[in-house]
Order: sequence, then structure tokens, then C-alpha cells
Amino acid sequence: MGGEEEKLINKPNLKHSHESTVGDVLKRWYILGLFFILTANQCLFWFTFSSNPQDVTDEYPRVSVPTIDQLLNWGPITFVPAVPFVSYLLVKDHGLQSTMRLAAVLSFSGCLIRMIPSFLSDHAREQWVSTIPLHVGQILNGIAGPVLIAAPSRLSAVWFPPIQRARVTAIANSSLFGAAIGFYLGQAVHITKLLWITLGMSAVPLVFVFCYCPAAPRVPPSRAVVLNQDQTPLQFLKSSAKILSSQPSMLLLMLVTGLGVGIYDSWIGVLPQILNSTGMNEYGGNNSSVKRQAWDSDLNGLCGMTHTFACIVGMWFSGSLADRVFRKKFKLLLILLFSTAAAIFLWLLCVLDGGIFSFASEVPRSDISVFAAVVLVGFVRTAAVPVLYEIAAEMTYPHPEGTSAGLIVFAEHLTLLSMLFAVPHMSLRTVSLLNLGGLALCPLVLLFIQPQYNRINAERKFKQDDNLERSLNH
Repeated sequence: MGGEEEKLINKPNLKHSHESTVGDVLKRWYILGLFFILTANQCLFWFTFSSNPQDVTDEYPRVSVPTIDQLLNWGPITFVPAVPFVSYLLVKDHGLQSTMRLAAVLSFSGCLIRMIPSFLSDHAREQWVSTIPLHVGQILNGIAGPVLIAAPSRLSAVWFPPIQRARVTAIANSSLFGAAIGFYLGQAVHITKLLWITLGMSAVPLVFVFCYCPAAPRVPPSRAVVLNQDQTPLQFLKSSAKILSSQPSMLLLMLVTGLGVGIYDSWIGVLPQILNSTGMNEYGGNNSSVKRQAWDSDLNGLCGMTHTFACIVGMWFSGSLADRVFRKKFKLLLILLFSTAAAIFLWLLCVLDGGIFSFASEVPRSDISVFAAVVLVGFVRTAAVPVLYEIAAEMTYPHPEGTSAGLIVFAEHLTLLSMLFAVPHMSLRTVSLLNLGGLALCPLVLLFIQPQYNRINAERKFKQDDNLERSLNH
């Protein structure tokens, strides 16, 4: 490395580079806990109106099911234009602290503004303008999404030692915990009460991020941490373009993200319809004897909630694997995860639809097998997410993790946004086949990726230099 790249690397005094007190450890876990609350809250707030649509339409006469869908869609719609700004913000001085504070303000403001229709009279709620605060609130909270989702690998690099990075990236990525809570809260409390609850929940991290939220540890956990990159927005965009033009493997990794993550995210959006469908042209096949029964709302909700928790556990599991077993083998881990996910999803399609493939009619079908397949595919597929973040950070080093994460998030949500517009014009079977194709293509595309573990190599070099200097001093 040399020239411009050398300037990007922060090199703390060797005398202090390995110091870590109990206070430092507590501080880093405090930051992670605060970030986890922020990201879980943001996902819960995004999911609020979809958790119990019937309750929402009863309370707000001008809100229809398509309106609820639009309130949900503001999340991915705001992602694509916001990601470049967030990635730029993350690499600036105190960037992680700034993004956490920005996300807290956006989520709180969104929750506060969407409370407005609750204070209106019944007559006023029947007017179309009563829905405007709901949209504005969801848009503000939606912008908080990329602010947080682009930050996990940056947080893990700034605050945690290399041996814990993948696990921390997985924990920080667990925004779906908020959706899992939403499955329960949406059914348990009235929508107006739920809005008050979410407003209170958004106020808690808002207080903490402004009262105490250190920008970085006293001593960086690794000499390879890239801090305080002094770039203008235009320079940042040129830097990102340079990465893409000079690293074909990064473009392929973004393609894998779109195929394996973006399409799957859109499929999850229609999963309730899939589980409720028994039609010949959707699920159930051409032979009436293999049609399965549609699920009631309680079983559907239980499956969705269990799938969500499985996704969270899957990320935590793969983060531990990446740290302990697959260091410098992230590509192999991704191939194993996507191959397994594709196989499980193929089994799920056969269980759902006896006529989708010639051999599918021979596959035993039951509610238990559908439930198990949905949960397992969520566990394995989502396990790939933190690994994608970490391998992207390795490949783009010495550029900060905000840049690499921004490219990954951009690829995911650009695909998701495209699918949101396409899905209404497809059959449920077609959406599922697209998802199967995306998962199956991921291992093939990964074979052509040549990852460079630049950050790990730099850390090993710094460690060798430290050991050499110690031996010379003695």
C-alpha cells in the first residue's frame, strides 16, 4: 500500500495500541446495545401498520389495504437515494456517532408526526388529508433505515477487536427483532395504543444518544481501523466509483446480494399470501389431491414470527462461524450457505406446490413440513448477510467500512425496489421461482469472485511489526 491509501490508515501510538480496560469493554458493549435498540425500534416502527391491517382500516377510514402497503413500501423506496449520503456520513469524523443520533431523531420524529390523526375527530379522519401525517412519519422512519443498516460493519470495526467483528456485525444487523415484536404487539393492542407505545420506545434511545454516545474508543481495537477520512461528497462518490471500476469481484458480490438477499426480501413480503393460497395457478398444483389447506391468520402469524427469530439466530450463528472457523474463508462460507438455502427452498416449493415440478408430487406434504422449511430457509439464507458485509469490508480496505456496507445495502434495496414494482404483475408461483433461481445462482456467481482479505492481512502485518519492535526493545 502507498500514496493515497496509506493516508487512510490510522496508526495509533504502539505504546497504547493494545490497551483495553474494563471501562473500554463496557463502553463498546453499551454502544452495541444502544445501536441494537435503535435498529430494532426502526424495524418495529416500519412494520407498525402492517402488523394488524384490519385494526388500522377500522381506526382510519381513509386507510385501505393498498395504503397500508404503500406505508410499508416507503422503507425500501427511501433506501436507494439515502444510502450514498449515509455511506459518506459514516466515513467522516465522528461519523458513527452522527448516524446513530440522526437515526434516533428521524425515528422519533416519524413516530411523533404519525400520531397526529389519532387526535382528529371521526369526521376529520374520513378526509384524505388525514393520511398525510402517516405517510410523512413512515418516510422519516424509512430514511432512518439505511442510516442504521449501512453501519453494522463500521461499528464492529471501530469498537471491537478483529476476532469479534463478524459476530458484532451480525448482532448489529438484527433489526428483524423489531418485526418479531411487531407480530405480537400488532395483535395484542389497539393501533392507537400501539402508536403511543412506539413513540415512547423511540424516545428512550433518543435520550441516550445525546446524553452519552462516544464517537470512538479511547484506543482503536485494531491498527487497521480507518478513521476520519477527509473527503468531500464528490470525492467520496469518485472513490466508490473507483472501487467498482477496479474490482470486478465487488460488482459480482453486489450481484450476489441482489440475487440472494434482495429477491428473497420481496418474497417474504408475499409469504402470507402464499401460505393462504390454495389455488391451482398459485399453490396446490394441478392435482386436487395434493392441494394443501390454507392457513388461518394465527398459524400464519406464528410462522412469520418464528421465521423472523430464525433469521436473527441464523445471523448470530454465522457471525460466530465466520470469526472462529472461516476467517479468510468467507467465500466458502457464503457458497455453503446459499447452496443450502437453495436446496431447502426447493424442498419448500415442492411441499407447497405438488405440480410445480414433475417430482414434486412425490414429496410428502404437511403443515409441519411447510413450517419447518420456511423457518430453515430463513435461518440459512439470512445467515449470509453479516458475511456479505464482512467480505465486502475486506475487499474494499483500506476504504472505510461505511463505503463497502453502502454498496451492499444499495444492491439489496435496488433489487428489492425493482421487485416491489414487478411483484403485483406476477403470480405467486413466479415470484417463488425467481427466488429459487436467485438463491441457486449465488453459489455459481461466487465461484468467479476472487476475494482479497486486505484488512486481515494488514492487521497481521501490524502485529508482526509490533512483535518485532518489542523484541528489539528487549
